[in-house]
Amino acid sequence: MAEDVLYIGIDLGTFRSVMVSSGNHEEEELTVIGTPKDPIARNFLKRDVLFGEDALKNRLALNLYRPLELGVIKDTVEDRQFIAHFITHLIGLADPEEHDRVVAVIGAPAEASHVDKTAIFDAAAG
Repeated sequence: MAEDVLYIGIDLGTFRSVMVSSGNHEEEELTVIGTPKDPIARNFLKRDVLFGEDALKNRLALNLYRPLELGVIKDTVEDRQFIAHFITHLIGLADPEEHDRVVAVIGAPAEASHVDKTAIFDAAAG
């Protein structure tokens, strides 16, 4: 049986990120993540994390984060988790469940250092 591989290309930008896949999916998402400010906001939104336009539309109820601000990942555990959530979200937009294996190429911002690129790789691999 042949292995069904999904190829994904992700361009992580400081403001906007793009994902394209061999499964004919192409998505553009603002590089912003929002978490509810309090339990009331969490109950209203019915989600723990919002991405892109959804996060901006509900910004009054959210704490907003730009994980790649100025092209670098802020050196906190929280920001590393946010970039991992964001990469997982972008991969999820390609419907990977239909495939046996997913192979991704991820482009980082030009300002990203080797340490930042390693953190992006670790977030994607995790």
